[in-house]
Amino acid sequence: VLDSADWTTQMNLPWRHHGGAMTRTEVDELNTRIDLAGLQRYMQAVHNRTRTIVATIDQTTLSQSLDPAFVRQVVVNEGLGLRNHDNLVANYASWDKGKCLLTFGLTHPFQHLGEMETIASMLDIVWE
Repeated sequence: VLDSADWTTQMNLPWRHHGGAMTRTEVDELNTRIDLAGLQRYMQAVHNRTRTIVATIDQTTLSQSLDPAFVRQVVVNEGLGLRNHDNLVANYASWDKGKCLLTFGLTHPFQHLGEMETIASMLDIVWE
């Protein structure tokens, strides 16, 4: 999805990594530069693509292991990982496709929502 509509430009992001291992300075830079409307459009595009993929998956596909060479290509060559490439490759290469789909498509976003709620409560921010 990231390459389908020049999303990095729409979100005003000069990098492709997933954000893991960012320093506080890098996070501050992200916060000052990101285009939130572009991020919301990208989120919707990912949502739509995920629904399309899920509708075509058969259950035997979900138990297949991820190909370590493909994982390395995505993490290193395509820029998913910012740092600790070998650790990321080793971790993700141990997953099957079902875990990958459930983690990134379902549980991972809620983990970040919980983090945002925790930070908001520490800053006395109330959201609806």
